[in-house]
Amino acid sequence: MGSLTGGMSGVGGASATVCVANQPACDANRATTCNPEGTGYLVVGLKCNTDQTCFEGACENHKCTPSSVFCQGQELKACAANGLSSTSQTCDVGATCMSSAGSFACVCKPGYSGTGLSCDATLCGVNQYVQANACVACGAGSTNTAGDNASGGNTSCDATLCSINQYVQANACVACGAGSTNAVGDDASGVNTSCDATLCGVNQYVQANACVACGAGTTNAAGDNASGVNTSCDATLCGVNQRVQANVCVTCGAGTTNAASDDATGANTTCDATLCGINQHVQANACVACGAGTTNAAGDDASGGNTSCDATLCSTNQYVQANACAACGAGSTNAAGDNATGGNTSCDATLCGVNQYVQANACVSCGAGTTNAAGDNASGANTSCAVPPSCQGLAANCGANENCCTSPTVAGGMFNRDNNASYPATVSSFRLDKYEVTVGRFRNFVTAVVGGWTPAAGSGKHTHLNSGVGLANSAGGGNEPGWDTTWNTNLHPAKTTWDGTGSLACNATYQTWTASSGANEARPINCVNWFQSAAFCIWDGGFLPSEAEWNYAAAAGGNEQRQYPWGAAVPGANASLAVYGCYFNGAGSCSGVTNIAPVGSVTAGNGLYGQADLAGNVWEWNLDWYLAPYATQCNNCANQTVASTRVMRGGSFGFDASGLLSSLRLNYSPGDRRGSLGLRCARTP
Repeated sequence: MGSLTGGMSGVGGASATVCVANQPACDANRATTCNPEGTGYLVVGLKCNTDQTCFEGACENHKCTPSSVFCQGQELKACAANGLSSTSQTCDVGATCMSSAGSFACVCKPGYSGTGLSCDATLCGVNQYVQANACVACGAGSTNTAGDNASGGNTSCDATLCSINQYVQANACVACGAGSTNAVGDDASGVNTSCDATLCGVNQYVQANACVACGAGTTNAAGDNASGVNTSCDATLCGVNQRVQANVCVTCGAGTTNAASDDATGANTTCDATLCGINQHVQANACVACGAGTTNAAGDDASGGNTSCDATLCSTNQYVQANACAACGAGSTNAAGDNATGGNTSCDATLCGVNQYVQANACVSCGAGTTNAAGDNASGANTSCAVPPSCQGLAANCGANENCCTSPTVAGGMFNRDNNASYPATVSSFRLDKYEVTVGRFRNFVTAVVGGWTPAAGSGKHTHLNSGVGLANSAGGGNEPGWDTTWNTNLHPAKTTWDGTGSLACNATYQTWTASSGANEARPINCVNWFQSAAFCIWDGGFLPSEAEWNYAAAAGGNEQRQYPWGAAVPGANASLAVYGCYFNGAGSCSGVTNIAPVGSVTAGNGLYGQADLAGNVWEWNLDWYLAPYATQCNNCANQTVASTRVMRGGSFGFDASGLLSSLRLNYSPGDRRGSLGLRCARTP
């Protein structure tokens, strides 16, 4: 698969230039070469056949009949006007792609209804059943739950079941008479049933076939049958902290206790000695409160010898000051357990985490588009977060006027690479920039490189992983090596070199770079090779994402395994979900840099974690060397075994819908520069 990287002639204007000098070009449907002046085409060339279309200076065979509609399995396909690509819609499982009314369409199967792209089976309502593929009302005395499928076999209704305290009389449910009961479930379609005699409740007894309350001081279990003989209640059982005295329940004296259930009809009983409560001790057979700074467990027996309390242990975020537990100061902490009877102790200062700063002795998260290293002391003065160098001095003009360096966190987890269960991977949490790197941000980088900046050897690793050595090499031993200083030859010391056709001006029609600030500052930078992309991310405080990290963010992790970053919806012939297929500022035909959108223009296509343009606009370089198939296992990994090409992901403004799939991966030589290829940076979590 390819991308639009030149070869198309520009759209008219005041300039006499009509093509890129000495480059392959198309003159209508003739494959030829642009003349040395760029003002016309050489006479020599090849007129394309009727089943071909000229594209980027070559006759490309039609992939389908131009502008036709046809079926391919369950896919309803519409061929593009140039015959080189097609869009597709998937028929519903309840439909068939077939010829209909002289054309092709998705047609719902018998028993289903809908548009063909969405067909639903008819489901019967409550108290309906299926008869000859129709929903029919249940007969009197029978019921059925909703949901019988009218497209399936015949079903039936169930007989009515009587409720609790009802019985069957002439196939109807009738309430039980006074003093009788019945369990739920008698079948009204069967024979007559009857109710059972009333059973007395707790603390009731039977007197003349009625339930009567027990007298004071007596009890009875539930269940006496009111239709039987008379019954009686049992003697009273004393409550908690009561004893029997002359067949009466009497409260225990001060300092003594007793369990419940002494029988007031039996012999006298006694209470036990008092047990002291929590933080009390025994002094002269009485429970006395522990002194300040000491504690004691509950249960000391006040009828025994004297006891004592233990020293107080301070709680979490408390320290000892003059034998008392005092709260730690703002911005400091201490583990529980300091002994208040010992010497004074102190609290430790709180250290803020990555991308946190100190505000009023508390650790606060950095704002969108700013970062900070871990370690700020919350007990000290206020600190602040820094704007990455690429966004310094730039307006917040990405997406809905947001900071272009905004970098949302991607919560780590397990997932299947390319939505294939054969290639599981584990990815730790990281941050992935919301937006592709813009021309304005890259302009700041070029200024830094021309000023003498180059990456340090070994920089650009995922230093938050594996004790600082970074990602594991999935295709061999070791970890990611970081920047190689021999790559510095890609970082031009002269601004004019960056401006030239050998660098950022690689495609006169589609390059977004301009020698000075202009209308493209919010569009994604293109015409950058892999080395320049890796160096930019290092300079900006981040690193290129691994292929697994990029794929995890685009597929929304293992919980969703999305087909596209936004979900399962297939993109239409428009730019409502992604910038692709020349639909942005075009009707399926690209004409220039205006077909490339300012970053974040299509918010409906954002991924689960908030990143924009993960599908479409420009392809994005990944860290990995290309390897197919993947290494089977991957735990925070990247392929760092040298090969001939590096991975690129995400599709582009001129690529068809297949490039938008989260599972699609392409590769180019790391030195390649194309009008459809840019970058996005990742950062520590």
